[in-house]
Order: sequence, then structure tokens, then C-alpha cells
Amino acid sequence: PGRNATVSGRVMFFKRGRYAVGPAVVSTRFPFGLIASRVMLPKITYFHVAPRLGKLMPVWHRRIQSSVTGSDAVKRTRGNEEDEFYALRPWRSGDSRKHVHWRSSAKVGYPIVKQHEQQDNRDFAMLLDLDSFHGPANEKSEYDCETVLSFAATVLLQLKSVIHGRIAIGICGNRNTLYVSNSHLDVVQQCLRELAIVQSVSAPKILDTLCELHQSVSPSTPIFVISSRPQPEFAELAEFKGKLESESAIDNHLNRIWPSVNWLSVESPEFQEMFEAQLDAEQNQITSLTQAWMAENVTC
Repeated sequence: PGRNATVSGRVMFFKRGRYAVGPAVVSTRFPFGLIASRVMLPKITYFHVAPRLGKLMPVWHRRIQSSVTGSDAVKRTRGNEEDEFYALRPWRSGDSRKHVHWRSSAKVGYPIVKQHEQQDNRDFAMLLDLDSFHGPANEKSEYDCETVLSFAATVLLQLKSVIHGRIAIGICGNRNTLYVSNSHLDVVQQCLRELAIVQSVSAPKILDTLCELHQSVSPSTPIFVISSRPQPEFAELAEFKGKLESESAIDNHLNRIWPSVNWLSVESPEFQEMFEAQLDAEQNQITSLTQAWMAENVTC
């Protein structure tokens, strides 16, 4: 009596999803244990369990690095201020006078210039195609879709160190969603919630989301489509469009987008060289939850 009590527990979730914690029941048998009293605290907190993480192989890292380099990548100078730089070097013919570091030049007796780092600032685009193989979900199709989601969650958490531009993620399943942001943190938080609850469907309609994804990033950005099915033909995608749209307009959409598409089926040897799924859920905890219930002015 008159003191605080803390109770803790550990729960392991083996499936992704949206879970509820609460309500809580506080009970006591004080002082003699003969009579029990209890009170319910009705607060309920919801949280999301994201897909389990896997392991990205060196082939994927090389693929990403190659997609953010090249002559068409956008360059930016590190640092927002004129004085932000990462190294000093001797002056070379063609250097601007505004980059001369006069204090260091005076010490060594010859011109020294500030060197600013140039970084690739290319965008990243990925679309998840959660197809249940044109039929009722079975164990195989469910495993493949879970592999797609596991790959996406793993990639999202490592993009910060690789991509310095805009990130666009499209998710096509029982509902289509698109997340676009220049902030890595915003994309991760929003996408992981969606990855926790999205379900596969038969032949998801991906063309509209693919078009929006293409318009959300720079024109030269490759679009990685991670799918549970092999790459379809143009005609299979075109049939998803409304009957009122002309065939020429459909072809125009696809011809403009298709060169940027990198289709990766989870069954393909290429994908299996890039990603290794982890079966042990205890090694793949992404978030933890601490929930407090405050019981004030309660008489048991």
C-alpha cells in the first residue's frame, strides 16, 4: 500500500500484423489474500509488427551502387554553407579563388583550397507486386509474398546510407499505396506500417501505381519491381486499364516506363543471389513496445 508496482513481460510475435495491447486489469488480494478486488483500465494501444528482416547479399549492394552512379546522376555539394568542407589540398590551375583557405595558405606559404565532397544524389524507386498466382492463396504463394515483404523491409532500413535523393515506394496488394518523400525516416515509418497489414490478391492492378511511381522520381531512375510472379508481357498489364482508354495511350504509358523497369521475381536465380530470407523470428526484432497504464484515485 502506498507504493508503485511495475510488471513486465515478453511476447514474441511470429506473424506480421496490427496488434492491440490492453485493456489492463489491476487486481489485489491485500492484505490477507482472502478477498480479491479488481479494476479494469480500458486503454487500448495498437502497434504494428513489420515483416521479419532478411540478409541482403553483396550482389544487391553492387546493383544499388551502380544505379546511383553514372553520368546521368544528379550531383550535389556536401554542406549548405560556404565554409563546410572535408579536406584541404594545394591549389591547381582552374580552381576558384573563393575556395582558397587563406589562413592555411599563409602558414604554408602557397595557395591551399578547400575541397568539397561531391555525392551522387539519385532517387530510388521500388514497387512491390503481391500476386497470389491468379487463384486462392496457398502455402507457396503466401511464402513468396512474405519474401517480397521481408525483402522490402530489409531494403528500407539500409537505404539511408546509400540513397541521398527522393525515395518512392509503391505497394500493390489488396490495396494500392504509394509513399514518396525526401526524408528516409518518413518513408520507413509509413511503409513498415503498410507492410505489416497488406495482403496479396490475385493479379493486382499495378500499372497505375507504376505510372505514378515513374512520375514521382527523376526520369533516369531505375524502378525495381519485386514480385511473386514472373515478369508479365505488355498485354497482361494493359488489360488492367479501363476500357475507355485507347490502346495507343496504354502503349505510350508502357513504352515510356518499361525501359526503366527492373523486374525481380522471388523465384528467379537473380533475386536469390541478392537476398537471403531468415526463418528464425527471434533474430528479427525490429521494434519494441513499452506501454504504461496509470491507475489514479482507484479504490479496489
